[in-house]
Amino acid sequence: MNKNKDNNHYISRFQLRRFLSVPPPDRPGKYYTWVYESSGAAFQENIRVAGSEHQFYGSDSDDLENLFSDKESKYGSIYADIITDPSRVSKHKDELSDLFWVFGFRTRAIRERIRSSAIATMGQAANSVDSDVAKNFFEREALRRVNEEIDARLGKMNVFERIALKKTSKFQKELRLIPLKVRKLVANGSVGTVIRNGFLEVTSAVSYTKMLDEGHNNGLREFIAEGGRCPEKFRPLKWEVVASEQNEFVLGDSGPFALTETLKEEPFVGVGEKLLEAYLPISPQLCLAALFKSSAPHLTSSQIRKCTISTSLENFFSHAEDDELKSLAKTTLGNATEIIPADEIDEIIRKLWDRK
Repeated sequence: MNKNKDNNHYISRFQLRRFLSVPPPDRPGKYYTWVYESSGAAFQENIRVAGSEHQFYGSDSDDLENLFSDKESKYGSIYADIITDPSRVSKHKDELSDLFWVFGFRTRAIRERIRSSAIATMGQAANSVDSDVAKNFFEREALRRVNEEIDARLGKMNVFERIALKKTSKFQKELRLIPLKVRKLVANGSVGTVIRNGFLEVTSAVSYTKMLDEGHNNGLREFIAEGGRCPEKFRPLKWEVVASEQNEFVLGDSGPFALTETLKEEPFVGVGEKLLEAYLPISPQLCLAALFKSSAPHLTSSQIRKCTISTSLENFFSHAEDDELKSLAKTTLGNATEIIPADEIDEIIRKLWDRK
C-alpha cells in the first residue's frame, strides 16, 4: 500500500488558480476561489480543498493522482502560454484535444452521472419486467437454459442410452410440457418478481457504488497510462479563444461542455457524433473553443457562462462574488446534466428485452 495523498483533486489546482479571488480577511493564505452551489450559496474556499474529495482516486495507492500530476505540469504551461498570447492556441491543438478528453472524464460530475444513469437504467428495467416484451424474453431465456440442461445430461449418455430415453413416452411428455410450464411460471409473475428484486438489490448495495467508482478509476488509470490521447475522430478541426472584457467566465465542475448540432449544451462526455463545438473557460477573461463542424464559435461570452453553469453538476468556481452568479446557481446549475437521456434509457431497455 502506498497512499499518502488522501485529498484528491478532480478539478486541477492549476485550473482553479486561474480563478482566484481576493482572499478573505480573516483567513491565512491567498489561494481562494468563490464556490457557488445550487442553493444559491456562495463561499470562499482554499483551492487545496475546492474541487477535491477524500480518496476520490482510491484508498490503496497514489498512482492515479501522480499520473494526473504529471499531465497537469504540462497542461499548466500550455494554459500560461495561451493566456499570455491567445493567438498561440493553434500551436497547442493536439495537447488541447487530449486535455479536453482527460478533463471531461476525470471529474466527480461524470462519476455521479454514470452512477445516476446506471441506477436509472436498472430501475427502469425493474419497472418493465411485467411488460409483454420482457415476459417473452424470460420465456426464451428459460427455454434456452432448459434445453441446454437437457443437452448436457444427454451428452453424458452413450448413443444407445440417448436413443432409448428419447423413445420413452415419459420423456416425450416432459418435452411437450416444458414450454407450458415455463409460460405459466412467467405469466404468474414469479420470474418477473425475482428479476425485479435482483435489479433493485444490486442498485441499493454499497458494493455496487464501490464497483462503479473502482471502474471509473481503473478506466482513468488505463487511459492515462496509455498516453491519455484523445481519439482521432474527436479532435476538432479548429481552435479559437473567446474573450470576455467583463471577466464573465467561470469554471464548471464538469470540465469542458459541448454544444450539439441542435445548439443544445450538454456535458462534453457522451455527446458523440452530435458534437458541434466544445468550450472550456481557462480564466475569467478567456475560454477555449474547440470547433468540430463549424467555422466560428456560436456562443457569446455570456452564453458560455450560462452553459458552463447549466452543465455543471454540483458547483462552479469564480474569481468574484456576484449576485447574478448566485441567481444562476439557483436557477440554472445542473439543468443540462444528463449523460443518458430518458428516451435513450427506454431504448436500452427495449434492446435488453429484444435480444435473442
